[in-house]
Amino acid sequence: MTTDGRLMTNTRPTPGHAVMSAMLRSRRGMVLSSFAGSMVLLASILVLMEGERTPKVGGRSLAPMAVTSSGVPLEAITTPPAGLDDQRWTRIVVHHSRSRHGDAAKLARQHQDMGLASLGYHFVIGNGRGMADGELHVAERWLRQQPGAHVAGPNSLAYNRDSIGVCLVGDGRQESFGRGQIDRLVATVATLAQTLDIPSSQILLHQDIVGVDDPGPLFPRERFYQRLAEAGVR
Repeated sequence: MTTDGRLMTNTRPTPGHAVMSAMLRSRRGMVLSSFAGSMVLLASILVLMEGERTPKVGGRSLAPMAVTSSGVPLEAITTPPAGLDDQRWTRIVVHHSRSRHGDAAKLARQHQDMGLASLGYHFVIGNGRGMADGELHVAERWLRQQPGAHVAGPNSLAYNRDSIGVCLVGDGRQESFGRGQIDRLVATVATLAQTLDIPSSQILLHQDIVGVDDPGPLFPRERFYQRLAEAGVR
């Protein structure tokens, strides 16, 4: 006991304490090293999936173009500001957002949280909950003619380089898609296919490429392809 009445403690480390401290330091170093390696690997995968980073103007992304369902001017699709890169695009891939409501801004935030610079799709079509039913959002990746970041799986790099990503807001695992939304999808995909000479065999659902329910079992597959054929897509 000290002169002021406090108990003295033995601060000299025992052999057991020294061994335990060494083990903890070693384990901590292994954990940190493993974590750092995992983060480097994840970042590398995201960069590869995204391809070219979205250019910035004045520190902000250029605002994407939103066109209402009352009528989409074809030039918004066929003559983007960057000029149509008709040598790049050979496929179209249809997705759903896996959520009953949402909009392009919400999807963009989700993709940015995953490490992407911007929305990974080229087009988003609303379902009346967050965006008007059939509202078409033309994303900056299309305006700039940049590769997408929307296809998963072992062949994702190839698909993301040359495929156009079209996302339907909604969850095709739980509910059907609206009429206005499907009408806009058919019109958009048919316009792209005819402009870029993309055959119907290269108009794909994401679930045709990789084992995911996207756009889900409630997506009207047969009617979709039938309507594309009626629109002149072969």
